[in-house]
Amino acid sequence: MTLTARWAAATFASETDDRIILQFPTNYDLDRVKDSLTCDSDVLSETESDSCTVKTNRIEINAFSSTVDTTLVTSFTVDVNGIKNPSEEGNTFYIEFMIYDAGTKTILAKTLSNLNVIQSLSYEETDSKIDINFNQDIIINKGTRSDEIYVILEDDSAYNLEITANLPLGLTTDPSPIKINVGEYINSFILSCD
Repeated sequence: MTLTARWAAATFASETDDRIILQFPTNYDLDRVKDSLTCDSDVLSETESDSCTVKTNRIEINAFSSTVDTTLVTSFTVDVNGIKNPSEEGNTFYIEFMIYDAGTKTILAKTLSNLNVIQSLSYEETDSKIDINFNQDIIINKGTRSDEIYVILEDDSAYNLEITANLPLGLTTDPSPIKINVGEYINSFILSCD
């Protein structure tokens, strides 16, 4: 996700503890991804890195530096990576963008839902790929059992899944059905041949 903000050059002088805040709507679950989020802005020098923290559905980005004079900057870009789509398809609500002054503890600028808004997003859930046995053939002889066979999703499951194999007579899976719970991406089963 890339967001761009613009402001008049003379109205904003940043301190290093000032923050960019992105307030996400309630249909996002940022707690799920807070450890994998990365943030970057072009307001820092090449040798500095941004830090971002998640507080409920709010991302706070320490994106400013004493080495960059923000009064000379007329626009900047913030990249936030690792955000997952909500678990339900459809339109999201609006994402608010704010610039927080830590010295005065005030919001210097923010988007509003009826003005200069970061548009709501619309998306459709695409079918996730399910990999079974690392896409290798499964060969089993009558009267034997297989080693563990892995079922792997492309991403953490957003739902509790139950996979029931449609097998010829004499073949069974243990367990049946094969379950993958919310937040998991892998499980295994054993195939038996009577």
